[in-house]
Amino acid sequence: MIRKSLLLTAALALSTSALSAGLVWTPQQNFSYSNLPNNTVPFPDQSIIITPFDTNLGPLTAVRFHLTGTINGSQSVDNDDTQSVNATVTSAITMTLSLDAFGNLVVAIPTETHNPTLGADDGGPIYTGADSFTNAFSGVTDSATQIFNLAHYQTVNGPVLGPLFWAAFQDQFDGPGNITLDLTSSGVTQASGGGNLNSNFQTFGSVQGYVQYQYDSPVPEPGTYAMLGGGLAFLGLIGRRRRAQ
Repeated sequence: MIRKSLLLTAALALSTSALSAGLVWTPQQNFSYSNLPNNTVPFPDQSIIITPFDTNLGPLTAVRFHLTGTINGSQSVDNDDTQSVNATVTSAITMTLSLDAFGNLVVAIPTETHNPTLGADDGGPIYTGADSFTNAFSGVTDSATQIFNLAHYQTVNGPVLGPLFWAAFQDQFDGPGNITLDLTSSGVTQASGGGNLNSNFQTFGSVQGYVQYQYDSPVPEPGTYAMLGGGLAFLGLIGRRRRAQ
C-alpha cells in the first residue's frame, strides 16, 4: 500500500510540474555586415533594426546580444635600424553593438598579433629579407555574448537600483515600435618595438550577430504536454491494477 501511494504521488508530481511555466528563448533576430573599411579610420555607424518583444507571450525576463567578428588582411614590417629589433605587430577591429540610452551592449575584438625579431637593416628591398616580417591572415574571429536581465543590473547597480535599471531596459524592448541599435567599428594597426620601423597594413572585417528575448511562458511547450500525458497514463495504469486486484 505504501508503495502504491509513493507511485501515485510521483505521478501527480510529474503531471503538476508539466503544467508549470518555464523560461523560453525566442528565435534569434540575426544581422550581418561585411566589408568593414580598411585600417585605422573610424568606420561609419550601421543601424541595426530589431522588432520588439511580443508581450503576449509572457513577461520579458532577459535580452541576449551576440557578436562574432572576423578580420582578414596582411601585415608587413621592415627594420631600417642598424640593430635588430624585437617588434610587436598587431591588426584588430573593435566591433561594438550599443543602445543610446544604455551604452555598449556587447563588444568583439578579433585580433592578429605577432612578435617577430627583425634583423638589422640589410640594405635590400623593403619588406624582404631577415630585417622584415610579412604575414597574410584570414578568418581571425572573436565572439562575445552578453545577457541583460534583473540579476545583471542587481550585480552592476545594486539590489535597490538594479530593478529600476532593469525596468527601464525592459521598456526599450517591449514597447510598440522597432528598436535601433548602433553597430560601430574601429581599426587598430600597430608596429612597435623601437628602432626605425616601416610598416604597411591591410585589414578588412565582417560581423554577424543576433538579438534574442527570453520570457516566462505561462503556456506549456509541446514537450510539456507529452510529460503531462505520460503522468496521466501512469495514473490510469495504477487505477486499472487496483480494480484488477
